[in-house]
Amino acid sequence: MQKKWRAPMADKIAAGRMAKKSYNNLHTLLRAILTWAREPAQRYLAHDPLVGQKRLKLKRGNADFLQEDDIKALLEAAAGVPTENAVVHLGLFAGLRRGEIFALRWADIEWGDGKIGGRVHVRRSIYRGIVTSPKSTKSERLVDVPQRVLDVLADHRVSCPAPGTGYVFRTGTGTPLDPGSWYKRTFRQLCKLAGLRGSINLHSLRHTYASLLLRQGESLKYVSDQLGHASIQTTCDVYGHVLESQSQDAMARLNRLIPVAGARRELRVVRSI
Repeated sequence: MQKKWRAPMADKIAAGRMAKKSYNNLHTLLRAILTWAREPAQRYLAHDPLVGQKRLKLKRGNADFLQEDDIKALLEAAAGVPTENAVVHLGLFAGLRRGEIFALRWADIEWGDGKIGGRVHVRRSIYRGIVTSPKSTKSERLVDVPQRVLDVLADHRVSCPAPGTGYVFRTGTGTPLDPGSWYKRTFRQLCKLAGLRGSINLHSLRHTYASLLLRQGESLKYVSDQLGHASIQTTCDVYGHVLESQSQDAMARLNRLIPVAGARRELRVVRSI
C-alpha cells in the first residue's frame, strides 16, 4: 500500500503539482483515520500501513507576522462581532494554531481570578472536519492567556451560548466550525477591511504572537512551550530573524554602557597639562 500511495504523491511533488506541505497534511489526515480504525472498539485494521512512512521536511522561511499598526487595524475590524473578535484574540495573544482554536471546548478554559489571566488546555485539533489529537505530543499543552483574551471569550460566550461544555466556535447543530471555511468566508474579509497584505492568514497571527513574546524579552523555553513546538530548536529555526533583531538591540544597549576610551585619554592629557 505504501508504494502505491507514495509513488503518485512523489510524482506530483516532482512535477510541481503538489506542495510538500500538502503531502504532509494528507499524511496527518490519513494517520488520524488509521489510528481510529485500529482502536480496539473498531477492529478494522490489525496493523498500521503507515509504519515507516515519514512526513517530509520543509524548508522554513521567515515567518510572516503583523506589525503594531496591522494588529490595531485587524482588532478594529473584528471588534464588532464577538465570534470574530474571539478567534483573532486567540491567534494573536494565545498563539493557538487554527485547528486548535476551532477544536477548543469551554471545558478547556481556566478562567483564573479575573485579574491577570488564566490558561487554555490544548487537547485536540481539527482538520477538514475531523477532530483529532494535536499536531504532536508537545502540542498538547497548557497555554497562559492574558485577562483581555478571557474577557473577549466571555463576550463571545454570552452572544453564542453553547450547551454544557460544547465547542467554543460551533455551528447551529453544535459541531465545531470548519477552520478552512471560516478563513475563506470571514478572515479574508477582515483582512480586507483592515487593509492587510494578501499573504496574511490565520497562521500569521500565531507568528505575531511569538514575535511579541520574543520582543518583550520572554525566554526561548517559555515561548517554545507556549507554542507547543517539538523543541527549542524549532522555535529558533522559525523565528531566527526576530532573535537576530534582538541580538542587535542587545548589543546596542550594551554598547551604550561602555565608556568611550578616547574621551578618557583626552581627559588624562588635559589633567597632565
